[in-house]
Formats: sequence, structure tokens, C-alpha cells
Amino acid sequence: MQRRPRAGAVVSVGRFAPGSGIPHHVRMNVPPASTPCTRVCTLDRDGVCIGCHRTVDEIIRWRELDESERLRLMRDVLPLRTPKGLRA
Repeated sequence: MQRRPRAGAVVSVGRFAPGSGIPHHVRMNVPPASTPCTRVCTLDRDGVCIGCHRTVDEIIRWRELDESERLRLMRDVLPLRTPKGLRA
């Protein structure tokens, strides 16, 4: 029996197509989306990830952004943010 993740848990869906062992973007011949994710995934007290410096809203919408907007955020916005201490 498979356990369900608890509410609010971060769940990884993996980078591979089920059962193939081949990353989805390779099978579909599409380049992977640019991301600042460092897999630290911890929010500071202001709700900014200490790894990638994105807000929760930015993380949720990231896949909906086009590549030029992702690159602009990674170049111009995220480097200016500094995490403010961890949530208790």
C-alpha cells in the first residue's frame, strides 16, 4: 500500500518519464526549462526560498512563465534578494 504525503509536504515527481529511465524533456526533444533551483527548498521568514531566492508564488508559476521571463528573473531580480532568516 502506498502512503499518501502529509498535507503541505514537498513531493518530488521526478525528472523521468514513468518507467522509461529517460528524462521527459529528452524523450520529447525539448530543452529543459531554466531554473534557479538548488534543491535546498527552505523558506525564510518572508516566504523566500533560501536556495533559489524565489517566492512561493514564483515557484508555483515558474512552469507557466516563458523562457525569456525566467531568464530575466534569474538575471535581474533573484540575485538582488537575500534570505532573511529561517522560519521557526
